[in-house]
Amino acid sequence: MIDERGHFFMSNFELMGDHEHYVLPAKSVKSDVRFDVYDYEQIPSTNSIAMLLAMKETKPNICITTRWQTDGRGRMGKHFYSPKGTGLYFTLIYRNDTNIYDALMITPAVACAVASVLEEESGKEMGIKWVNDIYCNGKKVCGILTESSIDFENVKLNHAIIGVGINLTKPKLGFVDEIEDIAGVVFDKPLSPTKKKKLLEKLLLSMDKYLKMLSTCEFMDEYRRRSILIGKEVIVQNGREKFEAKVLGIDNRAGLVVEASGDCKVLQSGEVSIKMPKATKKTKSTKE
Repeated sequence: MIDERGHFFMSNFELMGDHEHYVLPAKSVKSDVRFDVYDYEQIPSTNSIAMLLAMKETKPNICITTRWQTDGRGRMGKHFYSPKGTGLYFTLIYRNDTNIYDALMITPAVACAVASVLEEESGKEMGIKWVNDIYCNGKKVCGILTESSIDFENVKLNHAIIGVGINLTKPKLGFVDEIEDIAGVVFDKPLSPTKKKKLLEKLLLSMDKYLKMLSTCEFMDEYRRRSILIGKEVIVQNGREKFEAKVLGIDNRAGLVVEASGDCKVLQSGEVSIKMPKATKKTKSTKE
């Protein structure tokens, strides 16, 4: 539907059809925050639905989740592979009078929040690949996509759309070829629907806890500790610029500090991949 201002939005039927609505945590759990969860069987993208809902609904702490994304989105316009039934895909609509400066720390805060819960629940060590990916045993198990609406006149955040996609278990047919070598999973066995809901509850509560630290950045020591890039040789793709560098550290505003061609740079955006050592060619020896 299109309103009188020319804005496209979903009708209540389109937005709220075919879903289960519940509140987390349950009333029996002592908590000063509650989340309205809209749980879909299948939707194109939790972030896309959340964006549309954020235009109509001003209530805080709304979460959109689904068992299957048919058009999941990642950073830089990339597709986020979201197979049916083996992942946890959700988006939190975050509303707070956060200034623009602090809003830039949302993704690092959420990365720590998610990593800490997944580590506790799985018993496996979780690392963070700057700026928004969670890794386990050298493979990516979670991606985070934050998209924001900014009030530039008052220099503050209107709302943030925080999308989280987690590979809980491996799909029966495996991952698609293009990510087979880099995608990993958090759990070895499938989770029951009840356990998935409990995991979502813990993740939302953890996100709420860490997002309250945006102005102090108390989580940055943990973010640095979990980094899988510090000390590594990397390849940086920043717009049209591509170069090799060594990661020296991460500053208190989540800037990636690198050394490239003798110069020190602080990156605020871009794609970074760990440089793999060149394979040495084996020469066959011949006997005379």
